[in-house]
This record gives sequence, C-alpha cells and structure tokens, in this order.
Amino acid sequence: MVSAETKAALDAAIAAHVADETAQPTTVVTGYVLIVSHGTAEDFDNEITQYFAEYADRQPYHTALGIVLRHLDFMRSETAG
Repeated sequence: MVSAETKAALDAAIAAHVADETAQPTTVVTGYVLIVSHGTAEDFDNEITQYFAEYADRQPYHTALGIVLRHLDFMRSETAG
C-alpha cells in the first residue's frame, strides 16, 4: 500500500497522462491497474521476480480484472499478426 500523498500524485499523473494521450482534457479516468515487476540483484540471480500492484480508489476487483484481461487480449492480438 502506498502513502496517501503518493497515491494522490499517482492518480493525478495518470489522469494527466490519459488526458494528454487522448487529446481529451476533460476525460475522466474511471479505473486503472498499475502492475510493476521488480527485484534486487540477488532476486534476479535466483530467478525471482516480485510484483507490486496499485488500483484506482474504490475500484472493484472485477473492474481491475477486466482491465487486465482486456489488455492481455490486446497484447495477444498485437503479437498474433
């Protein structure tokens, strides 16, 4: 879990990025999933990867899962061609 200050900064950065990338400054982010893989040099030497995930506030589990599955489908279609 991240601090309230970090979470607020993350939410603001995601909203700003989405508004910029979509060229729609009034767009509203309704959910997100941030998944990061990380580890120490020792972890990598032992072929261990750790994961950290953060979700939008009050976002239901099924919404997070839907976002991840939708992106997985997109990634599969991009590499299938």
